[in-house]
Amino acid sequence: MPRKRKDNNLSRKNSRSQKITEQRQQTLIEENRQGLSSSQCLEIKRRRMQETRAMETPEETEARRNANRLRQETRAMERPEDSEARRNENQMTTQETHAMERTGKREARRNVNRLRIQKSRAMETPQETEAQTNTDRLRKQDSRENTLLPHIQQRKQTTRHDTNRDFISKELTLREWLWKSMWQIFMRKNETQVLCCTTVETFLTEHALTAELTFGMLRKLPTAVAKEKSAPRINS
Repeated sequence: MPRKRKDNNLSRKNSRSQKITEQRQQTLIEENRQGLSSSQCLEIKRRRMQETRAMETPEETEARRNANRLRQETRAMERPEDSEARRNENQMTTQETHAMERTGKREARRNVNRLRIQKSRAMETPQETEAQTNTDRLRKQDSRENTLLPHIQQRKQTTRHDTNRDFISKELTLREWLWKSMWQIFMRKNETQVLCCTTVETFLTEHALTAELTFGMLRKLPTAVAKEKSAPRINS
């Protein structure tokens, strides 16, 4: 029976401490809305802590000191990497709190999001950091490839011999667009000759499908097509 009474007393103390903490957080939020600076908020927090400790009972004071001693002993047994992670997390939490004290909700939200990302990265292992870096690199590469073709499609040509619009469509992939462009140049240069499949394949392979193909060639290709003399199109 005494054991149960002791547990009940401890639970009541914990619930009262939780209520006091919630009241403090709500008070800090109200003070931040009033536009107080960080130093003023810290001074109010220090004075409120002194008032709270002055109202403590001897049992509560002893319990707080025991909790602080236990926390110090736990930190003394920590591994160096755990201590570093805890310091980084505490530092980011402090910066997060200070960021919320700034005026302007949009600026505060951006600062908090940035600091949360920094906190999560500070607690990452090297393997997790490398995996995240690879994921970001692949996502950026996919985004660049997906936005390249629409950029080419939406670009408007102002020259009189603009023939790219005839066959560039949303359904064409980059390789198909390049193939058709090089085919058109080939047909214009060789329209008076007898063509064979071997010659066409050789021309397209050498000019369009080699590993040395760069985006510089792609940027110059529409200009080269526009500069060619207009000729009747030959459907393949």
